[in-house]
Amino acid sequence: MSANDKGENPKNCKTQLKLKVAKAFLNLKGSFKRASQTATDIVPTPRGDMSTEKWDKGQFLHDGTYVPYYVAHAQNPHTVIGLITGFNSNPESKGYPEIINRMAKQGFSVVTIPLPMVGKRTDFVDDYESLIEFFYTSEHSPLYTEVRCDIPRVALTHSTGGLVFNKLIGQDKIRHKLEERLNGAIHAAPFYESANSSSIYAPRKDNFFRNYASKRLDIPADKALLAIMVRRFFAIWDSSSSKDEHFTQYPTFGQILALKEEGIKEITRPSVTTSLLQHFAIGNKDSSACSKTSAHFAANHNIPCETFNGGHNPLLTRERCKEWVLETAFQMAHGKPFKGKEDTPIRKAKRLIRDEAEEVGEELSDILAPKHNHGHHIPRGMN
Repeated sequence: MSANDKGENPKNCKTQLKLKVAKAFLNLKGSFKRASQTATDIVPTPRGDMSTEKWDKGQFLHDGTYVPYYVAHAQNPHTVIGLITGFNSNPESKGYPEIINRMAKQGFSVVTIPLPMVGKRTDFVDDYESLIEFFYTSEHSPLYTEVRCDIPRVALTHSTGGLVFNKLIGQDKIRHKLEERLNGAIHAAPFYESANSSSIYAPRKDNFFRNYASKRLDIPADKALLAIMVRRFFAIWDSSSSKDEHFTQYPTFGQILALKEEGIKEITRPSVTTSLLQHFAIGNKDSSACSKTSAHFAANHNIPCETFNGGHNPLLTRERCKEWVLETAFQMAHGKPFKGKEDTPIRKAKRLIRDEAEEVGEELSDILAPKHNHGHHIPRGMN
């Protein structure tokens, strides 16, 4: 007997079916989470080791600024990771300690620094270039003074760090030093343009945003109702990125424009030949950096680009990305596949299944979430 024969509304039946399917998936997600909490042999996820107590900590003076550094030592290191976090973020931010400690347990010693806070300044890119050059190439950098120099080094950057690193690759003298010092470089969500207001993929929105931002240079991108609406409309560090972006202070509109200008210079410059292996890792739901522009730059410069189901920092939120970074860094350093410490295909599969369950849960949450737009839809996410 059909729904109509029973006198039921077919639309209501469909809704009930959707809810039942959603409930089943969410229950499945919960089962995976419970299993993960009891499976102590699985490498930690974001619910894992978040402690920084065992890290060595110090600081060094660079161009008049004291820069903190952190070292997570592996017991018998085979590779050293030089990690630089993104704009107005730091290695002790939510999410980073877990992946850093996980790397150390897998034999990767990690030496990491933040990009210094710059207040509301917009002339900070040159300072970042100088610092990143020092960190990756100077014999006085903690990357070389804190861990034995005979161990291969691989760079790992996020967002602004990836943009600035490739600016250095475009400079012959510095590129040669990077090639001598490093075995490879991995860049998570390198920032070239803002999502949804890309000069390549959304030029009209880009022009509108530039006009708006140029009149509000000192205003943080998370202040005032209109600023929030514009930020969300053009996906400029959207609040939906809060799971994988952890600012101690939001960038100003002027700083966003400054980064966009540097990004446009980079995507229009000629490609250079380098012996340094590089890889990009981008999120297909990045609401901060335009992943299409990052992929465009990668293609023009012959850089392999891996896409993950995630936001602005899949390194912190996606199991597949974490696995991929470990495998890629080891391959760069040693030229052979990486087998995790005490790892097995079954344990790895459990981690990936849990990641898949979380992705399904997020997709369902987006579908089932009530829309309170009152007829005014504010686009989010990709352009």
